[in-house]
Amino acid sequence: MRLLTTLLKHWAIHRLSRAANLREIQRWMLHRYARRTALVIGSRTLRFAALERQLRQWAQAIHAAGVGVGDRVLVAVDDPLTTVILRFACVEAGVVQMSFLPSHQDEFVLSCARRGAPSLAILQHNQHARWANILRADLPDLSVWRFTPGGELEQRVMGLPPHAVAHEVPMDVPLSLGFTSGTTGQPKLMQLQQAQLLASMRLMLLNVEDVRDKEVSMLIAVPLNGAGGGVLMPVLLAGGTAIIPTDNDAESLLTLLRDYRPGRMFVTPSQLIDLLDAESVCRSDFRSVSQLTYGSAPLPVARIREAIERFGPILQQGYGMSEALPPVAMLPPLAHVDDARDPANSALSSVGRIARGVRVEIRDEEGRKLAAGVIGRIWVNTPTLFSGYQDQPELNAGIFDATGFYFTGDMGYFDTQERLHVLDRIQDLIYRNDGVIYPRQIEERVHECEGVKEAVLVEVAGVLHLVISPRRRPPAPVSQELIRRIDTHLQVALPESARPTRIHVWDELPRSVLGKVLRREVRAALHAQSVAA
Repeated sequence: MRLLTTLLKHWAIHRLSRAANLREIQRWMLHRYARRTALVIGSRTLRFAALERQLRQWAQAIHAAGVGVGDRVLVAVDDPLTTVILRFACVEAGVVQMSFLPSHQDEFVLSCARRGAPSLAILQHNQHARWANILRADLPDLSVWRFTPGGELEQRVMGLPPHAVAHEVPMDVPLSLGFTSGTTGQPKLMQLQQAQLLASMRLMLLNVEDVRDKEVSMLIAVPLNGAGGGVLMPVLLAGGTAIIPTDNDAESLLTLLRDYRPGRMFVTPSQLIDLLDAESVCRSDFRSVSQLTYGSAPLPVARIREAIERFGPILQQGYGMSEALPPVAMLPPLAHVDDARDPANSALSSVGRIARGVRVEIRDEEGRKLAAGVIGRIWVNTPTLFSGYQDQPELNAGIFDATGFYFTGDMGYFDTQERLHVLDRIQDLIYRNDGVIYPRQIEERVHECEGVKEAVLVEVAGVLHLVISPRRRPPAPVSQELIRRIDTHLQVALPESARPTRIHVWDELPRSVLGKVLRREVRAALHAQSVAA
């Protein structure tokens, strides 16, 4: 069986290497697994054959609207099933998708639309009515479709013949346009190329074990507009079933685990912490799961140890980003070994060893390579690397070097076992007279205190603030007692210069719609409090 799996893996890598474009791979996948279940979303299931039929109908509708190969389509649809269908329809049609979320601000969407120049916008009827008015007023030539599940637009599209699109799609046509949040200025435009995604899938096959299991099912709890979208195609390419929740709270995820018994699961660290904190969770809920992948942010070592103890040796971590698609580094289940070391030296604080086909270097500010154990800037060279931000030559000059390496914006180090440890984004570092404070190193020690759920260290007006949320299972002590315990622990674990001046207990820490703790919102809230005081 292992030999057969290996042969299938090499065959799939060969096919990906020789594909003319992503659409060719997508069409092969849909035909090959036509009778299998592709998607489970809420109470709805969709076989590969039905997915193929519906995405072809949407692709035909897009072309009938005068949108040609390489043109851009703005999509803001909340219905997860339609989100998936439109993602594949854009590949079939050869158009470039621009995706937005309900939480995006009006000015952000309008700024991106001006720069991206879409030919068509598909907007959810209820939540995006104001966007339709804004876009029409500023972009009078833009066609706007208002979408409601089961509504007139969907019925009209489903009446079209499900023919394959005849237009050729060159490999240099991008898959999507992404935009940064724009919190520090104008949003940065970033293209995802077909070659990047194909290279990412090849590297996944090379570096992840058993991706060609006979029966693959994955509960994708990370939103599809974030890292969750990156695992959707690999799961389906393996003939697997993607189980996509309509709600991402812990109890909803536990219900899906119990009902569908997936073999794999993908969560953010915050979601895994929520699962550990859920009142009804038990080890048997995870008995079908052979790989529980967490990503998009570091998970504290204390929580990793707890998850291994409660759910078994099933955790897997990967490192990557939109600019350099994963896998950059991998820490598979067998490498999640609790060596009982302090967080900075533990294998569990790392993202693992560098993936085959990828190069990573730790450098100082002058670009010189640093030795193991020395913290510096993380530079990456990978076949999945993007080509730079559009119309940002000065920015690109600072993040690429002459040898093809890209500065990720992350700080980290290699340990003596060649494992990569990712600390913090460079903009989150705290500079003091006696050195640099890396917030993750302090937050790791805070998580060792019983009763702490999540923790964030920020600096506001020269003062170090630690903000934590309390556990519910087991119940945390009252706030003042919890603060006293944390302060006592940090007096032993940290030098005085790195200890927070003030400790706050909030019911919950703010999170993005992609499930990550928003450090900048914590900082902004504390700043507002200090100004008010």
